[in-house]
Amino acid sequence: MKSVIITSIAFLLVFSSCDFARDKVRGNGEIKEESRKETGFSRVQVSGAIRVYAKQDSSWAVKVVADANLLSHIETYTDDRTLVIRPEEGYKLDPSGSIKVYISSPSFTDFDVSGASEVNTENRLSAANAVTIELSGASKAEMDLKSPLINVELTGASVARLRGETRDLDIDASGASKAFCYDLPSEKATVSLSGACSAEVMASVQLKADASGASHIRYKGSPEVNQSVSGAGSVTKE
Repeated sequence: MKSVIITSIAFLLVFSSCDFARDKVRGNGEIKEESRKETGFSRVQVSGAIRVYAKQDSSWAVKVVADANLLSHIETYTDDRTLVIRPEEGYKLDPSGSIKVYISSPSFTDFDVSGASEVNTENRLSAANAVTIELSGASKAEMDLKSPLINVELTGASVARLRGETRDLDIDASGASKAFCYDLPSEKATVSLSGACSAEVMASVQLKADASGASHIRYKGSPEVNQSVSGAGSVTKE
């Protein structure tokens, strides 16, 4: 018992020392915008409680809107067609409002959103191939999409609100995450939930539903349903 307590205290001390080692920068309330020269990206990776607004356009553009004294601590760079957006390592930012980043690209294929960040679309994002959305750490997505296949992966109390058009929709969620997709009709939907998640989907041909723990799947349409339910889970037609 004593060893468990000592181990727990040591863990807390290490965790706290890591947090205090980060320099905290408070926003000065003077909101400014700054354009960044980034091109060639189709994937997006964002972290650190930043709001991203994505727009499909003929060219690439990145604009950061934040407190003037925080701009230099907000990193944007392109690595292997992935636009990375994050706070500078070693700094904890305390903005006076939301940190916003507006991005444009001819095409988008992947969104990796973590650390209570958000991604929104300013117009419909159309893709010839699959689009993947990964949310973790209480992150959010509100998006308008058109793609033959949309993959959604949610963990840690994340929320996805999706609309648009797709043929195949694949949702995998854990923790206490939620997916609202009634406005994203599909032919085939595959939904796998664990923990205390919920999902709403519309499918016309086929629904594969797996709900475990205290998870709930609700659907619209008249698909052929193949379901697996365990614990207090449920699959319900609306």
